[in-house]
Amino acid sequence: MDTSLDMPFDWKTALRDWRKSESLTQAALAARSGLSLAAVRAYESGARRPSSSALQSLIDAIGIPREEANRLLAAAGYAVDMYSVFNWGLEPATLASLKAEADSLPWPAFITNQSYDVLHANRAFQRIMEVDLDYQYMEHGARNLISNVVDPSFASRMANWDEVLGFIAGLAKADPRWQSGGAENPAPWLQGPIQRLLEGDPALVKRFFELWTAALPIPHRLRQRTRLHWLYQGKHLMRFAYLLALANIHDELHWNEWAPADAETWRLLEELAGA
Repeated sequence: MDTSLDMPFDWKTALRDWRKSESLTQAALAARSGLSLAAVRAYESGARRPSSSALQSLIDAIGIPREEANRLLAAAGYAVDMYSVFNWGLEPATLASLKAEADSLPWPAFITNQSYDVLHANRAFQRIMEVDLDYQYMEHGARNLISNVVDPSFASRMANWDEVLGFIAGLAKADPRWQSGGAENPAPWLQGPIQRLLEGDPALVKRFFELWTAALPIPHRLRQRTRLHWLYQGKHLMRFAYLLALANIHDELHWNEWAPADAETWRLLEELAGA
């Protein structure tokens, strides 16, 4: 899906495209949202205009990330979700400004959304991951952190995989939106990523749920920090301080920064930048 905030789009077309991207039929969406099949068909065709609550039910049932859901709500003429939370005159960071900040850094930085999709990653991140996001991982869901943690090529290079996964599980378990369902019944916008996770390497999936069960809830803050150890090319250990910060509460955009934690990591980053 195109996430450019500058391009006008038809909310009905966007709704239909998101449904198809999650491999949902109109009947399946109707069942999941609690709306009638006739209503779903009418909304997508433009024959009827949904109420704000009906449109929100469709958004939740499909699992549309907040920054895209806000565009859709606004285009349909409804109030954008969570804009009433802050009335302090604070300006939320835009995706464009976060991209520019990430690109200015010599160490890895990237931006994720509510569903843990990587919306943008700087060159330092791509170098240590040994990928080129201008050409790779272009298909729907391919850049989701949750579904990729059980990819053996990723997991084998994260030297403290258990520690990082325990941290992520602790954050999720402290989110009130997860408390009733857990990993077996995730929030709507995470159903796609969790399904792809379940289709991953069986041993890693099993270990993921063991870590989930053992993890203690981590209280939510606007800014969190943990450690991340990465094996570049499977042999060069790089140690980072992983900063996770909420940068835009309206669209639930998160800033992810891996700051080098020792001199050897700095040396490797400088060597990669000059390569």
